[in-house]
Amino acid sequence: MTLGTRHHLRKAGAASLLVLALTASLLAATSSSVEAGDEVGATSPTARRSSCADVLLVGVDGNGQGPKRGKTFGPAVGRFAGTYARQLGRGRSVQEKRLAVRTPKLATLTARHLSGKPAADSIRKASLRRWLAPVPQARKAVIATLDAAATSCPEQQFVLVGYAQGARAVHGALGTLRERPYGGRIVAGVLISDPGHRKGIEVRLGRKVDAPPAPSDTFGVWNICTTGDLVCAPGRTAFRPAVATAQRYHRSTPTVTKVRAAVLDRARRWPAPKPAITVRAALVDAPIQIALQADATASTRPGAQWTATSALPPGVTLSPTGVLSGAVSTRGQWAITYTVAGTAPATTPHSGQVVLTVSDGATSVSSGGQVTCATDGGGGATCWGANQFGQLGNGTTAGSAAPVAVAGTGWQSISTSGGSTCGIKVDGTLWCWGLNNFAQLGIDKTAPQKKPRQVSPGTAWSKVSTSWFNTCAITTGGDLYCWGQNLRGAVGTGGTSRLVARPVLVGPAGAGWLDVSTGGWHTCAVRGDGTMWCWGQNTFGQVGNATAGVQTAPVQVGPATNWRQVSTSWGHSCGVTGAGEMACWGINKDGQIGTGTLDDAWSPQPVGAGQVWTSVSAGDASTCALNSGAQTWCWGGNRYGQLGTGTNVGSAVPVLASALPALTSLTSGWMHACGLAGPVPMCWGSNEAGQLGASGTPPTARSAAVSSADAARAHDVVRRGAVALRLSPAAQVESEIGDRPAVSATARRKAKKSFTAKVMTFNLLGSQHTAPTGDRPDWAPGRIRSEWASSLITSRDGSLVGLQEIQPDQVTSLNAATEGRYTFFPGTSMGYAGAPQSIMWRTADWTPVWTDTVTIPFMRNQPRPQPVVRLRNNASGQELYFINAHFSPGSMESDRRRATAIIIRTIRKLQKDGLPILLTGDLNDNHRVFCQVTGKTKLRAALGGSNNGSCKPPAGRRVDWIFGSVGAFGQIAISQGSQVRRTTDHSVHDVPFSVQ
Repeated sequence: MTLGTRHHLRKAGAASLLVLALTASLLAATSSSVEAGDEVGATSPTARRSSCADVLLVGVDGNGQGPKRGKTFGPAVGRFAGTYARQLGRGRSVQEKRLAVRTPKLATLTARHLSGKPAADSIRKASLRRWLAPVPQARKAVIATLDAAATSCPEQQFVLVGYAQGARAVHGALGTLRERPYGGRIVAGVLISDPGHRKGIEVRLGRKVDAPPAPSDTFGVWNICTTGDLVCAPGRTAFRPAVATAQRYHRSTPTVTKVRAAVLDRARRWPAPKPAITVRAALVDAPIQIALQADATASTRPGAQWTATSALPPGVTLSPTGVLSGAVSTRGQWAITYTVAGTAPATTPHSGQVVLTVSDGATSVSSGGQVTCATDGGGGATCWGANQFGQLGNGTTAGSAAPVAVAGTGWQSISTSGGSTCGIKVDGTLWCWGLNNFAQLGIDKTAPQKKPRQVSPGTAWSKVSTSWFNTCAITTGGDLYCWGQNLRGAVGTGGTSRLVARPVLVGPAGAGWLDVSTGGWHTCAVRGDGTMWCWGQNTFGQVGNATAGVQTAPVQVGPATNWRQVSTSWGHSCGVTGAGEMACWGINKDGQIGTGTLDDAWSPQPVGAGQVWTSVSAGDASTCALNSGAQTWCWGGNRYGQLGTGTNVGSAVPVLASALPALTSLTSGWMHACGLAGPVPMCWGSNEAGQLGASGTPPTARSAAVSSADAARAHDVVRRGAVALRLSPAAQVESEIGDRPAVSATARRKAKKSFTAKVMTFNLLGSQHTAPTGDRPDWAPGRIRSEWASSLITSRDGSLVGLQEIQPDQVTSLNAATEGRYTFFPGTSMGYAGAPQSIMWRTADWTPVWTDTVTIPFMRNQPRPQPVVRLRNNASGQELYFINAHFSPGSMESDRRRATAIIIRTIRKLQKDGLPILLTGDLNDNHRVFCQVTGKTKLRAALGGSNNGSCKPPAGRRVDWIFGSVGAFGQIAISQGSQVRRTTDHSVHDVPFSVQ
């Protein structure tokens, strides 16, 4: 998870099993107050699916409160709203919006103090007027906000939360809002320390206050007010206790929890489609029965009523209970819209959609990257999933969880890499489309192509295979041609070059090639004589011989002469022989070669002995194969359910994919797989780009790496950072972290308890560098490198990790790859400004006590926030500070000197708290920074070195550093092996850190 994220999207399981058929040719209640102890508590379809969250939570702060860095609301409103959004977000999406109204602090209300008198007697009417002055403006802002939201998001529900003057503004607005046409969509008003409460200071001083609107089964008003609160229930409480009570709502209490649960219940009394878009497929004339689902409370779900709002396909009906049934006699695709509404109680409707594709059945299916494509018996081709390069072939760059028609007809077979796609038509012509930065399309290097372009007119083709960087195809005469990136020899021409722009012959003419498969940076193919040949990068043994490095021309793999099929991925290869035997070779960090170990293999290793295998398909961390009984067996990593077992448990040996029916073909992408169940394709595994078709489960990734709220927060952080950089380092650090919370007495007592944790620093190489338009486009894209980074962190048992260069999309990907076991800060919460310096800590090991940032100059004095966090070790209770930094590179020495001074001032400030301090980072310096940090603070380098008057940096030092104090480092490991080198251009450092 990412601390500070304010948008909570509907979540879905990682291991979903989806059935997807493709079209042959797409045509296209009760009282609202609660007494508890000393407290009284109480879209249009298109808009909903895109920019509109299910619930808009509007908060209005009071008593001068405002959000701390990385937060949306002030402490009192945030205590209620943050947890509410997370809990409701388990089933629905929530957008939080703060109305920025400046309110006087409580001191304005308490200008005089009558000793010995009840606190309320100290309040004058004039003081109350001044304290309440912003309320009319805030009330108008609440009404205007909901008026605008109700127009732009006509199905959205609303929850209003206010504190002090904010509570009074919400109180005053509710009467008007409930009379609006959209008033029935308001779920709740939560009034925290409301001066207009029936026992509040306004009533006490004789002001007339209208009561809030009456509650209903779908609406309520809750007052959260502690007896003795100067603002909402002063009674005869003395002055100091009354003031203290009014300022104590940042704490969680049983009443806050009870009110939050009641408001959650109210919101879920509105049935809402789950998911909003359901993708289903069927065969012509086959029975259809789709039971639509709704998120609702157990009591209201039985009364949910469904109504079709668009024309249904001929022969299909939608029952009031939400069952879509019938049979369709013609091929095509229908977008069926409907609404679901509650009847007991009655609620406004929410819209959903069913995308129904009816076809004669698919004849081939191909998965690559985060894309799936298929052809059908009518000559049509469809693709779905990611589409940033036009790889779906429909003339757009819009991704789709539903199949979209590839332009053109007469398709016979298809192959997609996730970046580019190629297909062969029944007339033998070859066509390619999508990413083309290395001439992957065989038409010279061009911009991405959104529609098919013909390759080598006049040549007849029988088979094609695409990878992220290059493509190979076999002609009907059995000759093999390859093209695309050739920096690692993957084209097989006998040399290396940046790219090969047009198809070139590989191996001898007339070799009668039978099969070919392009991996990340290597290629394998089977000749007509049954021999296996591979070429390209061989860092893990994926080429199948014992020679590490680059093989620029085909080399034979073992002596066998009965190979008939091969499949490759980023780092491993597998093949099947004519006798039904199977072997794999290459990287094995996740058990993907199926030998029962995690050791890489540099030559073919037998897998699944005793079975007769018909085909095999290699993903990134996993592999699947079909046996002669049409059973699917898979092995390797399984964090996304790509083994098809219905679990997320990996296996280093083949296991039966018991969640799958009998399949007739098989294909793997990076983290998902698909196969044909008769004429019907099935897909399983990761669905974050919609590559499974999203049947019953929406894509799990955010639609944008940085939300508008995160971007706004980033702008504010940078703006304030620019102001801070004008100060001296000492003044700047005081202004940025001088208000950190004091170390509690409990934390000081537990400071004597011991713990050991593995600390890492890891420059991940930002995805902007490895994008097709970046300066390192020959590297694997950021998404798949996040998978490899996760394996590096997990294999090293990283507990505290300082990251550098990581971009928001990589934060999201790494969070998915580590299966939510880590918390990130700033993560995406400060957009592109904060993400590149993110810290991650294992949630089972650490609890955040305080999170903040200090600003340093980066890339020629641009303000860049660096995270500073205080964490509590869950086992020992010991707390520590963790700082992570990334300094400017190259000739920008002035940036580095100022950054060093700021970080040192930060450390010196934190040292006064007596806690251990860790500093990690890519500091882009291997000498001066060591001398400065160890000479001016109590920190010492994990790598060693000394600074006792004479600075002696450690041998073997690099620009990546780990420093610490009040503890001891164990043996540091600096890794730059093959797994690290394919992930990042830096070394990875890890070291145990112990506090005794």
